Amino acid sequence: MGGLQQVTSVGAQLGALAESGETTPETRSSRSIFVRVSFEVSVETGWGETVVLVGNTLTLGAWQPHRGVRMSTLDVLYPVWRCEPLLLSEISEIEYKFVIIGPEGEVRWEPLLTNRKLLLDRGETQVI
Repeated sequence: MGGLQQVTSVGAQLGALAESGETTPETRSSRSIFVRVSFEVSVETGWGETVVLVGNTLTLGAWQPHRGVRMSTLDVLYPVWRCEPLLLSEISEIEYKFVIIGPEGEVRWEPLLTNRKLLLDRGETQVI
């Protein structure tokens, strides 16, 4: 029987796809492919505050800050906040913002008039 084997994890699915050798543009467009994305932002915060990445996908919390991706920093990196690389499903465009969540759960949105946008294109690296 041809095709991919039955697997349960995203990593296993990606590994099975790579092993199959079926990675032409035609086969990629018919399968769910993921793009690995890293985010970082430089922002000064107060004690007990956390920077969160929130956006229009479920992975980014679907615009609900308390469900977004919590970022972290280190003394040697501050004020730069980072998150672990994310596997995002291949859609044409992701919209997102950075928010600060205070120690009592209060939310401060990034003061931009529009959302940040990231175009996910196969094989292209972007630094924003």
